[in-house]
Amino acid sequence: MIEAVRVITSYAVRAFVKAGGTLRYRPDRDEDGRYWKVLCVDKDGTELPVIISRTGEPKILRSADAVVNYEKSMFPEIQQVVVPLPEDDPVEDASDSEG
Repeated sequence: MIEAVRVITSYAVRAFVKAGGTLRYRPDRDEDGRYWKVLCVDKDGTELPVIISRTGEPKILRSADAVVNYEKSMFPEIQQVVVPLPEDDPVEDASDSEG
């Protein structure tokens, strides 16, 4: 038996948020670098993947700036956005680039 997976289309995210849902960003890496998969989180904590309405592909964001901008577009009043990193993300030493 095939189990149905609930998803949210990109067109429905704003209505989902207005109804009291929140967003979560699942970090990962691929050959192109970091990315974040967008998830809607229901009031009961259930995570629902966001898919792009016209393609059916998962909604992903390719930069931390994109995560911040997407979150701000849904919640204009927020003052802080936490952008999670993949667990195995390499740490870059900022002191190396200061010379």
